[in-house]
Amino acid sequence: MYIHVVRIPFLLILAGTSEVAYFLAYLTTDTATNPTTIILFDGIEYNNGNHYSAATGTFIAPVDGWYRIEASLDDSDRKRIWILVNAASPVNILYAKENNHGEQVAYGLVGKVIYLTAGQDVYVKPEGGLTMYGNKKTWFSVTLVHAD
Repeated sequence: MYIHVVRIPFLLILAGTSEVAYFLAYLTTDTATNPTTIILFDGIEYNNGNHYSAATGTFIAPVDGWYRIEASLDDSDRKRIWILVNAASPVNILYAKENNHGEQVAYGLVGKVIYLTAGQDVYVKPEGGLTMYGNKKTWFSVTLVHAD
């Protein structure tokens, strides 16, 4: 049985900002990808401030500050996904893991708090060609936790 829990980000009262930027987007259907594809998370659970674009799969930081970036992967081929900031080196990589039966499973969650400057973009790309499973099994989220 597969159980999916949609998390609501922990929000802080931020001095000097009238709005907390956060979003959670997910794939609504199984989606074939390749290494040059930015994953377009088309289902929007929430998008406070509209800083995530489902059309481009990209979050644009509205202010300088610390952001919690998370992604969940469920794929067909036990590969990895990259969370990228301005097309730089990956922030984190999701790896396939083994379950308690020694079988490869391709589901994982990765998250990190990083500093972004206003205008920097964040998006998710796969390591190689694979099918990312939809129905909220593969998702991407960014939350502003402290603005400068």
